[in-house]
Amino acid sequence: MAKSDDSVVFSGMNQRAALRIARKLGATVRCVRRTGEIRVSHPALPDTVKFPNSSRRKDSPRSLTQWLRRLGHALSGTSSAKS
Repeated sequence: MAKSDDSVVFSGMNQRAALRIARKLGATVRCVRRTGEIRVSHPALPDTVKFPNSSRRKDSPRSLTQWLRRLGHALSGTSSAKS
């Protein structure tokens, strides 16, 4: 049986899955040394999302899921709900 679709982005999703989706979409994921944060960027979006790399929390930050949604809209060519 086929695996479930990995490209679905929803709030409260696993941080590991969110970063995997970001990499599949062509984003650059960097672990910043000595700061304990992760930075994710993509040429299609002007902003970079950064968040702490907490090993205690397994869910992804809200800023990352919002950024992934915006990236998905930018890559598909559709406009998002916000103007």
